[in-house]
Formats: sequence, C-alpha cells, structure tokens
Amino acid sequence: MSENSVFFRAFAVCHGSAVPLLPEGVTPIFAGGKRGSDTATCLSDADGENISYKNARYNELTAVYWLWKHYGEIGSPEYVCVEQYRRFFAPQGEESYYEAESLDGRERALCRFLPTDAERLLAGRDFLAPCPVKCCSVRMQYEAAHGADDLRLAEEIIADVAPEYSETAKRYFDGGVSYLFNMFVFDRDTFFRYAEWIFTLLSEFEKRKPDGGRLFVSERLTGVFIAKLLEEGKRCRHLPVLFVSGKISLRECIASLFRRGASVKERLKPLAVKLVPRRLWLARKRRIFVNP
Repeated sequence: MSENSVFFRAFAVCHGSAVPLLPEGVTPIFAGGKRGSDTATCLSDADGENISYKNARYNELTAVYWLWKHYGEIGSPEYVCVEQYRRFFAPQGEESYYEAESLDGRERALCRFLPTDAERLLAGRDFLAPCPVKCCSVRMQYEAAHGADDLRLAEEIIADVAPEYSETAKRYFDGGVSYLFNMFVFDRDTFFRYAEWIFTLLSEFEKRKPDGGRLFVSERLTGVFIAKLLEEGKRCRHLPVLFVSGKISLRECIASLFRRGASVKERLKPLAVKLVPRRLWLARKRRIFVNP
C-alpha cells in the first residue's frame, strides 16, 4: 500500500434527508435522489452518472451503482464496504447478531469500522461478508416471502447471460445458508466484477419483467456472487450484523397486518418484535445467524 493510497472506505446507504447517527468511520450515501442536510460531506446517488430514478426497484443498489461509477471520486480505495442505514457490520462484536432500538453508546461502538479495523479483519482473508442465515433452503425461504417467479426468472437469466454462475446458483439456492442485506467488503477488482455482474443481470431482469416491483431477488444474487467467490477458493471472514429496529408503535404493528403483497411472516414480524422480550428474540436470531 503506497503512502498516498486509500486503503479502506465504508459507506452506509441512507434513504431520508436527515443525516443519521452512524458508526465511526462510516460515510453516508443517500439513495433515491435524496440529499443529506450537510451537502458538503454527504454523497447522493443522483449526482453524475446514476440510476437513482430506479431506486423504487433497486433500493440500496442505486447507491452501489453510484459508488462503482464514481470510484475515483471516493478515493479509489483498495477495499470498499457497503452497509445500510439500519443494518451495520459489528466488527467489534463476538456474537453473530445484534439488535437495538437506536445506534448509540455500546451499540455504536460495536459498529466502528475504521481502516485499522478493516486491516485487522482482512489479515489472511480476501473479503468480508455478513454471517449468513440458516434456512431449509434459500429457494424455499425466498418463495415463502416473495413467491417463486422472480427466483426462477433469475436462474434463467444467469443461464443465458452468465452461464459460468449457473451451477453455483443452483447449489446456493438449494443450500441451507443465505447471505442477506447486500452487505460486503470487497477489494476494488472484486467490487467492479460484482457490480458489472449484478447490474447486467438486473438490467436483463427489467427487460423481461418491466412491470415488476422491488427487486428483492438482488439479495439472493449477491449471495450467489459470494458463493462463487468461496467456490473459487477466496477466503472470507464473516462478521456479525447489528440491526437498528427503532421503536415500533402499536399502530405500526396493526398497519403491518394489512400490508398488501406482504407475506404472513412479514405482516406479523413487527408485532412479534414488540411483544416478544428482546433477550428471547436475540437468542432466536443468534441461533439462525451462523459463523461458518
């Protein structure tokens, strides 16, 4: 690493206009054309070459696209980290999963992600990923939440556009661990490879299903890419994730029960989070988030 090079930068994709409290070392990038109140220090996915207008379908990936196309503007780091405004890596934690109503005090300290932290965690590793979730299979988990059509179409597109990933995709979709959240730490070359791959697939997905809704399938595609890296012999360190749940009101719980298009599980989750004691909820989560 040269004296003037940037070793590592971490970004959290944000969706409002207020600058949230973020862990030390993490920079906000606002998605969907939103702009942080501090325009001097906040990034927006609507500047320069962008697909910000696709945010309703692509969600946090419009910010990932911006980072890819503006890599020089963020310092061309050797490694880049992507997180979300409510889900962060917890590099200082020892459990597989954390949850809190707000990001302050101990929780914020758990999620500190400085270049020195990245250098320590990447020692002897090629990339970092969130602890995956145990499930009966990625395919069954996805179909229970979102139906079978999008995953089936994704497999068809992979076979047509990136056939070298087809067998990996089948093994991953039929396997029992799922990588969620579109979170990762990749070196520059791997990040560019990932971005070109996933945006090629999603562009084709839009052509074949132009009237579809949010591309939840993107998380599973990121999982396929991670699985491919592992099959290639790349060494991964898995990191715990901290979810900032916020305070959930009873009104929000009731409204969730009537969400159109949501699965039964998605509708009931806010109510479960509110009623089940946090220690029991965390114990359950830590059983399904695993560190391979």
